[in-house]
Amino acid sequence: MLIQSDHTEIQSLTKEKIMSFCKLPFTADKTVKNRALIVSVENFYKDAGLRKRNGVKRDTRRLHKILSKLGFSVQIRMDIEADEIYKAFKAESKKTVKDCFVGIISSHGEEGVVFGADGCAVKLAEIYSYFGGPSMADKSKLFLIQVEADSSFSEEDDGMSELFSIPNDTAVMYATSPGYGAFMHPLGSVLIQTLCDLLENEGGPDLEITRLLTRLNYKVAYNFESRGKALGGKKQMPCFVTRFTREVYPFMDRKMAAAEDLSLTNKRMKNRALIVSVENFYPGAGLGKRKGAKKDTQRLHKILSKLGFSVDIRMDIEAEEIYEAFKADCFVGIISSHGEEGVVFGADGCAVKLAEIYTCFGGPSMADKSKLFLIQACRGHELDGGVEVEADSSFSEKDDGMSELFSIPNDTAVMYATSPGYGAFMHPAGSEMIQTFCDLLEEEGGPDLEITRLLTRLNYKVAYNFEARGKLFGGKKQMPCFVTRFTREVYPFMDRKMAAAEDLSLSFAATQLIDEPRRTRTSSIS
Repeated sequence: MLIQSDHTEIQSLTKEKIMSFCKLPFTADKTVKNRALIVSVENFYKDAGLRKRNGVKRDTRRLHKILSKLGFSVQIRMDIEADEIYKAFKAESKKTVKDCFVGIISSHGEEGVVFGADGCAVKLAEIYSYFGGPSMADKSKLFLIQVEADSSFSEEDDGMSELFSIPNDTAVMYATSPGYGAFMHPLGSVLIQTLCDLLENEGGPDLEITRLLTRLNYKVAYNFESRGKALGGKKQMPCFVTRFTREVYPFMDRKMAAAEDLSLTNKRMKNRALIVSVENFYPGAGLGKRKGAKKDTQRLHKILSKLGFSVDIRMDIEAEEIYEAFKADCFVGIISSHGEEGVVFGADGCAVKLAEIYTCFGGPSMADKSKLFLIQACRGHELDGGVEVEADSSFSEKDDGMSELFSIPNDTAVMYATSPGYGAFMHPAGSEMIQTFCDLLEEEGGPDLEITRLLTRLNYKVAYNFEARGKLFGGKKQMPCFVTRFTREVYPFMDRKMAAAEDLSLSFAATQLIDEPRRTRTSSIS
């Protein structure tokens, strides 16, 4: 146990008391285990201007008990300064773990930062970046961030730099959505106590990580409501960001269940999909033709129709028409065009803010519906070791990245072809993300996957199976990522009866698509 504080209010927390509830041995375990680091700040220095956080000890006790029972080697750091928080996570990133590392931070905070006992800010982006090195490359990483806003600290680029820094095969669970405060109670925080409830339930530890976090979203969002005069009736909506490329079961302490529980299958009469695809731009737009867009659209229509979706296709439409198209109800929204971070471009070269698209689905009519968006567009100009760049514009707006995340409604997932700041590949034979997505939906068992499991497999296949060719981009890679605010397990593509039906013909009311022979891929700029 490592405890350090100069604050007089926590001197009563003696080594004997800590040992009594944590029962942590000082001798090292010779067996390689999964590891967990819990950093909890309850008491702050008097001049820090931050309130005491009653309930932190309850969270820490329960987390330690459960994680230890599940085979984790757990280290706890209580009431430490900002510099010590950095050092603790940096040290953990260099240690050997069996399969998984779990990092939990509980403190006051603001968007992109948490605070040490000394009141100094700790950038989450820097914490995450420690785990992107070779020693942790093949390990699964999970962070839980329980923070309550209690400061005016701000830094313009913190929100996006934090997302950029999340390594592959990592998920980050936030107690609340960007821009909102989280609740803390003397009996413990709603996020951590609910997580512990799930891990103590029969079958809870056996859940794949995205399913577990989705259930955590649901329980906090729908089962919790604050009390009291000042905050009575207020809610808390967690969210998680994942860059996992494989299915992970970090808390499983026995063999995986023999069969998946498919009882939550969505049985709506007719799911809808809208595909907006821009291949040709107006001569004055200054944007190159995107060969392969028709191939993507053809295949998407065929597969989604076969799976029971009513599919609407809009080809080569202007920015204003894109906005109008998404104002109608739909279940799956797919946008394929040139783009930058936070925007895609219409055929007229005008920018379409993704934030505005997502907000169309936050109203009462879609409140109980599941929404999935796939965005096949660049999010910047950087190359990730093998991509065809679709970025053709210098459009930028400082707040677009975070306002885009703020606008994602509940029960919605957004799948991006690439990570923030990077370019995405487009090829005459179709884009890597959409073609791989179609491959998964055509595989046996693919449509039966819960949505986060399906998107995790999509992450993996694009990240590890694709590499660009050619002199200019040869060897470059593409790493997709998805953001989810689902509060329940959803199986949007499962429809066994429809899957058995004959293929539907490719006749489109909006645009006639032309079949072309499939060609071998070679690198070229879209």
